[in-house]
Amino acid sequence: MRYWTAGALQFGRDTTYASAKYNVSATGLTAGVDGRLAPNLKFGIAVGYGIDHAKIGSDGSGIDASTWSTQLYASYRAAPHWFIDGVIGYAAGTLGNYRYDTSALAIGSGNRGASDVFGSLAVIREFELNRWKIAPYARLDMQSIRLASYAETGAGIYNLSFNQTSAFDLAGMVGTKLSHVMDTSAGMLKSTVELAYRHGFSGAYTQIVSYTIDPATTYGLYGLSEKRDQALIGLGVELQVNRSLGFGLQFDELIANQARSERVRARAKLAF
Repeated sequence: MRYWTAGALQFGRDTTYASAKYNVSATGLTAGVDGRLAPNLKFGIAVGYGIDHAKIGSDGSGIDASTWSTQLYASYRAAPHWFIDGVIGYAAGTLGNYRYDTSALAIGSGNRGASDVFGSLAVIREFELNRWKIAPYARLDMQSIRLASYAETGAGIYNLSFNQTSAFDLAGMVGTKLSHVMDTSAGMLKSTVELAYRHGFSGAYTQIVSYTIDPATTYGLYGLSEKRDQALIGLGVELQVNRSLGFGLQFDELIANQARSERVRARAKLAF
């Protein structure tokens, strides 16, 4: 059995809409346990907790979120150098929404429940050349998001009520990982580089909104839950001190049209 923990910091900016630029920062912690069920099959379970803050514009609008999640994951060696990796999970949390209303000159706020069912399936082929390993892959990602209804307070007659809504997102990703291993006095050091392209096939949503004082008159807000095309550049380093102890650091840059997001992940692994 192997027990592990991982922490993450994420920060980014979206400038798609000039009047509503937003900055995002997030932190999270995940812990899990996995083991080998068969010579060619590994299986594990993990739980995580994360908090997220998004600042929208400069008038006080934003979102504060907290989420718990659990997931099952597995890796199957289908043939020499061929692997199939999969994960399925569920997340639930609360969104604290703050919207500055220019008519009320006040903040309309409210808390909204959220849940997310997600999964991923990847096929990987590994090539080895001396101490270099090249692993091209193709992956399919899925998530189904549901947001509960809520009504704002604080903006008087301009308070809004949001109906329950949902979105289903399906995306494909192709990419490759390159890694190099070398021996050092502190242990085995592995450096990695990842390049990938992601395309979203779906993710459209409709949010029905009304003024709280006039629920009979409704308005529809339409959009996409994800950027449709994204590029990923990842750099990582991992130090395996011995068979039981390892540390890692990963930096990812996610690039979409007029939007960039950086993610930093720190890992500590202890097996016994």
